[in-house]
Amino acid sequence: MDGMKRSGSIFGWRPLNHAGWILLSMPIGYVPEMKSCHGIISTAGLRNSSSGTKRKKAKEPKKQRIAAAVATDADCNGGKGYVHMRMLAVFEKSERIRHIGHLDIQRSVQRGLRRSNLPVAYSNGYNPHILITFASALSTGACGLREIMDVTMAEEVSEIEFLERMNKAMPPELHLIEAHAVDDRHPSLMGSLRAASYDLLIRDENQAGIIIGAIPSMMDRERIPAMRKTKTAIKETDIKPLIYQLAGKENHLFATLALTEKEACKPGMLIDALKKEAGIPEEAEVRTLITRTGLLGEDASGTLIPLEQL
Repeated sequence: MDGMKRSGSIFGWRPLNHAGWILLSMPIGYVPEMKSCHGIISTAGLRNSSSGTKRKKAKEPKKQRIAAAVATDADCNGGKGYVHMRMLAVFEKSERIRHIGHLDIQRSVQRGLRRSNLPVAYSNGYNPHILITFASALSTGACGLREIMDVTMAEEVSEIEFLERMNKAMPPELHLIEAHAVDDRHPSLMGSLRAASYDLLIRDENQAGIIIGAIPSMMDRERIPAMRKTKTAIKETDIKPLIYQLAGKENHLFATLALTEKEACKPGMLIDALKKEAGIPEEAEVRTLITRTGLLGEDASGTLIPLEQL
């Protein structure tokens, strides 16, 4: 092995990962050293298979370890250091593909990123994948007008170039609307998400009139119970604190509902509560087209604003 020091014979090797090898058995006193782009890496801390003992290495202070890591990162990239850039892209999930699930949407976006030849960043390991996250998974059967994804880039790319190359590679039903380049230190989408706005189209006009008429009496109640389905059971919860805005016009319900990592009011829960308030039988179906019109976060004053504008 190039760059390895040995004081005795080598009995066997096996691959550990794409970056190096590990010794299966070695004579006592064997201390190999490996070369990398950061210089020589000492393996004195490996467990000796003959004696079963582990050689201890003095631990450097945390500040010195961080400074050394930053220095070696810069050396490995021609002295410029690694580029940390993220692209927040707003896209649409049209009504035509509303029955496609979130995982299939995620795979479609990943294929589009590969076809676009954009310099996206990949994870490390045996199965590298594109570093991409979504603000919130959209339920199967729902449309989304302003869904948001967060793509980590390996190199700097302009917002216009990102949009043009992605829209050429993506189907028209997953059209990208706008993109915002942010620093790697920008807060995560899921951590910043506070609410979502919805347009709920009720197909039956008679049901729509009855349900919209029940909004004032329901909102006057101190508590609005609804059944919330969890991974283990179905529990009753009060959704009134989770309803920020609710209004109706013609066949449409316009609602702003809480949506965080800890608690959320789903559109189905709201419809069920309105059905109960309006006296519609529980077994009666209310056919509804759910369209999520935006994802919201809080600014410094606590006002809800579009998540991509934070």
